[in-house]
Amino acid sequence: WLAQTGMYLMMMVIQKLSVAPLVLLPFWTSFRKLVFGPLQGHEKLEVIIVMLIIPFFVNVFMFWVQDNILMKKPKREDSPNFESGLNLLQAEEVELREEC
Repeated sequence: WLAQTGMYLMMMVIQKLSVAPLVLLPFWTSFRKLVFGPLQGHEKLEVIIVMLIIPFFVNVFMFWVQDNILMKKPKREDSPNFESGLNLLQAEEVELREEC
């Protein structure tokens, strides 16, 4: 649990540090005019889009990416599969019960 929390926090810091410089790029001015041009005079709708809708989808996407990274199981070919080991233990248990 602690390792996953630490990994998550580290990924959040990396995400924020990588996104912050992107926000400063000059193309955002023309992008903002393109997106919010039709919404001139609808300040409340702009606030809803900027404060609710866009962050919701960005957070869902980032959570999905981070969850896939955190839950990725390393492939170890040199160690036996947990399920095959569990099946082996269950088979041995059945054999012991039959002997008794």
